[in-house]
Amino acid sequence: MKDVQHREWIIPCNSKYYDLPSSLSNLKIIDWEQKTQMNKALVGDTVYIYYKERNAIGTIRYKGVILEVNKQINIIDDSRFTTSNSAPIGTCFTLAVYRDFSLDGELTYAKLKEAGLKSRLMGPTVIKGTVSEYLSKCDKKQERLDKQSGRKPDTCLSDTPEGVIEAFKKGVSVAKEVNASDKPNYWIYAPGEQANMQPTFVEKGIIAVDWWGAHLGDLKRFESREQIAMYMQLMYGTDHSFQNDSLCLYQFCNEMKVGDIVFCKGGHYKLTGICRITSEYYHSDTEELGRFSKKYNCIVDTYKHRRNVEWLDTTERTTDKKLPLKTLTKITDEKTYSHYLDLYMLPPPTSSSEPLDDSHSEEEKEAHARSLPTDALEKAALAQTRKKPKVTVSPVKQIERSQYIAEYARRRANGICQLCGQKAPFNRADGTPYLESHHIDWLSEGGEDSIDNTVALCPNCHKKMHIVKDENDVKRLKTVNASLKKNNS
Repeated sequence: MKDVQHREWIIPCNSKYYDLPSSLSNLKIIDWEQKTQMNKALVGDTVYIYYKERNAIGTIRYKGVILEVNKQINIIDDSRFTTSNSAPIGTCFTLAVYRDFSLDGELTYAKLKEAGLKSRLMGPTVIKGTVSEYLSKCDKKQERLDKQSGRKPDTCLSDTPEGVIEAFKKGVSVAKEVNASDKPNYWIYAPGEQANMQPTFVEKGIIAVDWWGAHLGDLKRFESREQIAMYMQLMYGTDHSFQNDSLCLYQFCNEMKVGDIVFCKGGHYKLTGICRITSEYYHSDTEELGRFSKKYNCIVDTYKHRRNVEWLDTTERTTDKKLPLKTLTKITDEKTYSHYLDLYMLPPPTSSSEPLDDSHSEEEKEAHARSLPTDALEKAALAQTRKKPKVTVSPVKQIERSQYIAEYARRRANGICQLCGQKAPFNRADGTPYLESHHIDWLSEGGEDSIDNTVALCPNCHKKMHIVKDENDVKRLKTVNASLKKNNS
């Protein structure tokens, strides 16, 4: 049997369109559009990424390995790192990196040409010969430098291709989901003055804190709240205690965790939204999100201390319980956070993924399904699978559909219609993309209410399936769903 011949590729990427460093730091594994030049790419192929920063010379920045190829749809949500309105469509491959180069001037386009590169790097390029040898030498040099300095870039899933592949086989979580058995903490949080930053945070899928004038850098470098307070005293030139400010920053960095529920406030008695934390703390220098001050002629409150979140609801609710004044407050009283959850008709997350029973309304079931983390939602959807959906007879015959299966199909589609491959036409009020669930084999014709038989479509395609029901479209949906099932298994 002939040995598989793996290729080495150089792929260009421009920061004008994609914030690759931030994407890799947060996701570790990303989906990349597999252009026609890469139709023969294989799992295990090496990829060098030529990255062009704004107002900087382009250079080979990363080296990685391909983990999956020929995926029919992009299932990893990296939309918050895309700086254009375009999104990968069609076939994708999955990539993880294990080398983050810091060899100044040695991996520029000019150096690659000296090594024998003929391509203009306008798209994916196969490399071999002297170019491959030169990049291999640079790779070994970077590896030695990393070992000597103890450097461990947060963009890399591992420091070897074998480590990357092994981690992927073990099921590395792409988006950090809360384990269904983990008990979340609850927080009251102010997204800016009178919640003025909330629309921006919803758009970016984050929450963030900052103090104007306190250039703290990465909060992970502080070992205690007291250290933060002392640093702020030095920055402001005052002996003020900064007790509440330093506590907020310390808790935001160290005590909040993935899966925690955050209630946003916009006044003494007004809640403005609810979200779930989906990432660890990170410090971002890539984008300033605050307001422009005419007085200081610059951006203030840059909100560089961030966590990624899933926004569950962004409508306003009024509470009769006066909300705390602080920017961030941990809620320890069960009655209090249960009251806030009730305002948003969300049950407290539990250690069980059991769906709500028929004593609850369809609206309550839908709200509960949307509140579950993806792993728990999948369990609930599988538990709801019915070979023969339940039929209730009233003046109108109705076939019951599981809200858990429908929500899982929408979430798995990741905002992309599974038929036309386009983004959802608009977002709901809570910021999530609007797609409609559809049964490939209709329930009225004996189809199952199951994950395998349920897809998420834009309204136009959903209408088309019910009016036209083209056999080619049916086959495509079954193929796409089978591909998603394989990728998630």
